[in-house]
Amino acid sequence: MQVVHFDPKIWEILLVLIIGLTLAGLVAKRPKLFWPLLIIVNILGIGPSLMKYFFWDKVLTGFIMMGALQHRSVDKGHLRNAVRRDDHKLMFGLWVGYMIMESVIGVIANSDPRISFWIIFYALLGLLSYILCCRGRDFPFPSIRQFSIIVLVTVSLYNIAYLAYGIIIENVLGIQYGRFAAQFLFRDTSFVWSGPSIAPYPTIIGMPAAIVAMNDGSFRVRMLVLVSVFFMMATAFYYDSRAAWIVIFCVLLVSLRKIRVSKIITIILIFLPAFYYFMGSMKTSDFFGEIASGTQILWSPSEKDVPRQKHTVAALLRVTDNMVTFFVGDGIYSHKLTIIPYMQKVYENVPAAPIVIQSQELRDDDFVRTNAFTALLIDTGVIGMMLLILLFIFTAYKVISQKGPHRAVLLTTLFLTFTWQFSINMTAITLFYLLFMPSGLVEQISKISAPIKSIRRGL
Repeated sequence: MQVVHFDPKIWEILLVLIIGLTLAGLVAKRPKLFWPLLIIVNILGIGPSLMKYFFWDKVLTGFIMMGALQHRSVDKGHLRNAVRRDDHKLMFGLWVGYMIMESVIGVIANSDPRISFWIIFYALLGLLSYILCCRGRDFPFPSIRQFSIIVLVTVSLYNIAYLAYGIIIENVLGIQYGRFAAQFLFRDTSFVWSGPSIAPYPTIIGMPAAIVAMNDGSFRVRMLVLVSVFFMMATAFYYDSRAAWIVIFCVLLVSLRKIRVSKIITIILIFLPAFYYFMGSMKTSDFFGEIASGTQILWSPSEKDVPRQKHTVAALLRVTDNMVTFFVGDGIYSHKLTIIPYMQKVYENVPAAPIVIQSQELRDDDFVRTNAFTALLIDTGVIGMMLLILLFIFTAYKVISQKGPHRAVLLTTLFLTFTWQFSINMTAITLFYLLFMPSGLVEQISKISAPIKSIRRGL
C-alpha cells in the first residue's frame, strides 16, 4: 500500500491563500454571501484534492468563517439578545467536546501528531455551529428558490468536472483501470479526485434541491433542474455509484405526489437513453437488482458488499471486547489498527489476538480502511455513536414539528445521510455534518419553507 506523505507545494499554499482570503473578504463585507459561499465550497470541495489530501471543503469553510467573525468584529452595533435554550445546540456542543477529547486520545494512543487534524476539524465544526446558532441573523439563509438554484448550478458544475476528469483519465491518458482508479493517481503532483464511492456525495443535497425547484414558475429554473438531474444520473452511471442511485430513487419516490406527470415522463426520458448508453447490454432488472442490493449490506450483502458487512461485524466484536472500548472507544483513528485481529476472526474464524498500537509507522504500513459507522463505533464507543444518533433525531424532530411542505424529502435525506455511513467513510466531509447540525442545511430548508403560523389575538 502506498503511503501518502503531507508535502504541500508553494503553488498550492498560494492558491489556497488567494481563494481563501478572497472568500473571507467577501463574507466580511457582504454577509449575505456567507451561506451561498458555504454551500458552494462544501459541494465543489469534496472532489479535488489539496496537498495530497482532501482539504478543500474544510480549508475554505475555515476562511469563510474567518470572514464571518471579522464581520462581527466590525459590526459591533448590532448586539443580539441571548439565544433561547435549544437541546439540539447543547447536544451538538457536547458532541463536539467529546469528539475533540477522542481526537486527543487518538493522538496519544497512536503516537501520531498527524491525528491533530481531527482536533482542528471538530473545533472548526463547533465554531461553525456557534456562528450559525448565535450569529445567524447576521448571515441570513437564502430563500428556498435561491438555495435551490445555488445548489443545482454548483452540483451541475461539479458533476461536469467529475465526468470530464474520468473521461480524461480513461480515454485520453488510457490509464489502467480508468476512471475507477483515478483517486490513486498522480500522488506526487496532487492531481487527484476522491474515489467513486465518496465523490458522488453532493447528490445527497442535489436531489432535494431538484425536488424543491421542480415546479418553479421560471422555465430556466425548471430546465436547470432537468440538467442537474441528468448530470447526477450520468455520474452515477459512469462511476457505477449505487449510493447515488439510492439517493436519486428514494428522493424521487417520496416526492411523487409533488412531481407533475410531465416531469415524471421527462425524467424517464432522461434515464432511459442514459441507461442504454452507459449500461449497454445490461438488463434493466439486473440494474435495479444491483441497486437494491446496496440497501441490504447488513443482512444480505452482494459480493462487493461482503467486506462492508464484515467490517461492521468486526466493529461489534471490537466494542464488546472490553468495557472501555464499549463505552468510549479506542480514540480517533485507532480503528485502523485495533480492528485488524477482529477482521481476521471474521474472515478466518481464528481467535482475535491482542494488538498494541506501537507507532505511527505501524499505522502506515498495516492499517484497514473501513466505513464511517465502523470507524466511529470503534473510535468513540457507544457513547459517541449515541450522541451522533441523537443529533439526527433532534434534526428530524425539528423537521416534523415545523410541518413544512418538504418534510418527506428532508427526513429521507437525513435517513440516507445516516445510512450512507455503512457504505463509505465520509467522516471528513464537512457537508455530512452541515446536514444535521443545529441551524444547518436541513433545519434551514425546513424553516424557510414552513407555513407562517398565524398569531391568535385575544378578544
